[in-house]
Order: sequence, then C-alpha cells, then structure tokens
Amino acid sequence: MSAWPSPKLLGRLLGAGLSLSSFSSGALCAPCPANRMTSGPPEHVLAGVDVSRSTIAEVSRVYGPPASRSVYAPPGAEPGSGQGEYVWELAGADLKVTTLLVSGEGGKKKEERVSAVTVSLARAQVQRPLATGRGAKIGDTAKTLRRLYGTRFVKETVDSRPRLTYCFEDGTVLYLRFDARGKVEEILLDGSGAAPDPAQGRLGPPAPPYRG
Repeated sequence: MSAWPSPKLLGRLLGAGLSLSSFSSGALCAPCPANRMTSGPPEHVLAGVDVSRSTIAEVSRVYGPPASRSVYAPPGAEPGSGQGEYVWELAGADLKVTTLLVSGEGGKKKEERVSAVTVSLARAQVQRPLATGRGAKIGDTAKTLRRLYGTRFVKETVDSRPRLTYCFEDGTVLYLRFDARGKVEEILLDGSGAAPDPAQGRLGPPAPPYRG
C-alpha cells in the first residue's frame, strides 16, 4: 500500500499549504465552528475560475500563458502527482491558481484540477473586478461582504491585518484579508476540501471569458 495520501486528502493538505503561504496564517483546517458556518449555496468562483470544476487548461485558455509556473512534489509522492502553482500578472492584481496533479498509469499525469484561487492587490489599483460568484472583490469593505455572504463568519487578525473567513457546508472556504484602510486586499477561495459535484463530477464547463 502506498504511503502517499488519497487525492482527496492530498487536496486538503495542499490547499492548507497554499493558505499558509499566501496568508501567513496558522493552521486552517476546519476554520469555522458549526455555529459560524455560512448559509446559502457555497461559493465556487473567483476571477471566473470554478474551484469545483475548472482545469488548468481551461484557465490558461481564458488568461493566456502564466507569468510563472512551479510544480512541487512532496517526498514519497507517486510519479506525476503533486501541486502546481500558476501566477498571472493582470491589470492591478495578481491571480494565483493552485492545482492538484493526480497521476495515472505509469506515472503519467492524469488530470490537473484547480484546488484554490487567490487574487491579490499588486499595484495601486485593480483595473478590472476579479470578483467571486456573489460579487466580492478587491477594495470591498466588511459591510459589503456581510451584505453578500451574511454575518456568519470567523474574524481574526493575522500579521496585524484583519481577516474574515466564510466556511461553506460542502467544505469550500473563502478567506478575505483587509488592508489598513479596512478594504479587501487579498481573496483566497480554497476548494481543496470540497466534495465533488454529484451532478457533473469534479470538472465541468470552462470558466467564463475574462474581458481585460
């Protein structure tokens, strides 16, 4: 039996790793208690990328070649398995997409699933709204987020910056970090712990076109 975790468990571990590096936070497993779970349908979309369905090939067709790409395979990983990270430098913001590589027979890469998406303020002003499915974007206030997602969230301070965490019942987690003015400066949508879509499976139609 292989010591390498199952794809689902690997997704949770790699998703947590992305969250740690992006937000410089502590452990992010099960970040919300039961009484703080967000009501309503789960959020799956950020910047037109669906963390429950999109593949990296679909994202690349929308945004073009990334500015950088890296692949990490932890010790003991099966050949062809690991985590990929792609970064696009867009108008005013950086888009980072983390993927889970699952190996097929003979170590050949079987598929590369999107597990998390991060949008970060990189320059003075974001020119185009790289929003979530409900409309949250860089520059929003906590008041706007409460209107979009409700009042059931976890609030904490990480590296002297306020952060709101919205947890959805399917395992998807949305993190929003604020700047000193109280406006969102970074958004991370982590779908690594979400259950597959029973109707269409993990993958689905391409993300909508980006109009930059």
